[in-house]
Amino acid sequence: MHISNSKLMKTFLLIISIALFNHLANGQWLKGQIVELDTGLPIAYARLAILHQNKGVVSDSNGYFRIDLTHLSENDTLMVSAIGFEKIKFLIAHCRIYFLPQVNLRLELSPESKERQEVVVMAGKYKILATGNNVKSTMMIAGFQSKSIGAEMGTVLRHNKKKKGLITKLHFNIVGNPSDTVKFRTNIYAFENDLPGRGLLSDPIYFCGIPPKGGIEIDVTEWNIYVKNDCFVSIELIENIGMDGIFFKSAFLRSKSYVRDAPEGVWT
Repeated sequence: MHISNSKLMKTFLLIISIALFNHLANGQWLKGQIVELDTGLPIAYARLAILHQNKGVVSDSNGYFRIDLTHLSENDTLMVSAIGFEKIKFLIAHCRIYFLPQVNLRLELSPESKERQEVVVMAGKYKILATGNNVKSTMMIAGFQSKSIGAEMGTVLRHNKKKKGLITKLHFNIVGNPSDTVKFRTNIYAFENDLPGRGLLSDPIYFCGIPPKGGIEIDVTEWNIYVKNDCFVSIELIENIGMDGIFFKSAFLRSKSYVRDAPEGVWT
């Protein structure tokens, strides 16, 4: 039986269309684990962000992640970062070619150079700083409710004086009496050009537990966080929270505040 070239071409195009439909229906989910280059140990709560897209995810406590690449451009960039490690970036085109076919993908991060830590660790006289002091108003609240993992909110800690400041405690006043365990990461950034800038921590700061009545206080003395100028203190959601969410009194957001909806997203 003779089949014309036109029928063969139509059949071929139909097969290609069906394959493409199935591919898009299943999506392009990049899955893997973030680990340390030197030791192979997992890196908990690493950020995977699509630059300039306000999209991204946070790895779990064992470094495992899952991120959707389906609707991204070949020229978009995936950036992987974690406190204390160098950032790495990949074009989405390369992720699709080299990473998607891998069954046990492991993305390795190198420890950050020690020189960078000298930005915040300084010797000499200092003034003790603590966030959340001397503010009694509860008229304004802000916080997380059914937010995406990696969402972040924070406020400026003002310190524009000759004497260096040592941050010793982070205090967050909670609205209500949450009954669920919450887990978040506290980040501290330089405040540059009226926006949060580079990170000032060499090791992550976490809170995990049921918030005590009145608020959460984290002793950060051992981190040796010295600042000479204004900095930005934030809370980043790294695990799902219940529908009740968690909200903070204005004692936390007593200064200029910013939020972003995704890891490495745009501050607004």
